[in-house]
Amino acid sequence: MKALPLVVALALGSVSLSALADWQLSGDDSRLWFGSVKNQSIGETHHLDGLSGGIDDNGKVTIEVATESLDTGIDIRDERMLEHLLAAASFAISAQVDTSSFDSLGVGETLATSIPVDISLGSASTEQEAQVLVARLADTRWLVVSDQPVWLSAESLGFEDGIAALQEIAGLSSIDRTSPVGFRLMFESP
Repeated sequence: MKALPLVVALALGSVSLSALADWQLSGDDSRLWFGSVKNQSIGETHHLDGLSGGIDDNGKVTIEVATESLDTGIDIRDERMLEHLLAAASFAISAQVDTSSFDSLGVGETLATSIPVDISLGSASTEQEAQVLVARLADTRWLVVSDQPVWLSAESLGFEDGIAALQEIAGLSSIDRTSPVGFRLMFESP
């Protein structure tokens, strides 16, 4: 879940600062996903669709993630994860980007790059490096996707106690404490 903010920050990094003034994230076209592994061999993918934010004319990227948009495919698991991992926590991603070297991308061109992002959940935060692929789809539309997963540890955002509680409630022998995170971010100029 934490990786999604990284992707947004990376996507913003591919557009020129002057062109990105007042660019907004299209929540309908954007998604953050993360994987989990239980009982050492059962992998599952979950997602969050409640993304909002944008980039200002100074290159400041701010993305907020609505934790209540969590969808694991199982309602009771959604409720338990919200209660034990995401309860009353604000989930945000931020970055400062210098996009001057990406100004020359034309419509239809892509760029692979790396961007440092700060992911925060409540009072915990972690800085990560996100590998992204940025595609300019139109003069006013940019797609940013994860070029490889960002691996987040439960410890980095204070999830260890919550994961232990979920493991006990569900009667599982294990839940991995490291998760891959990826994203699809669409930015548009008004």
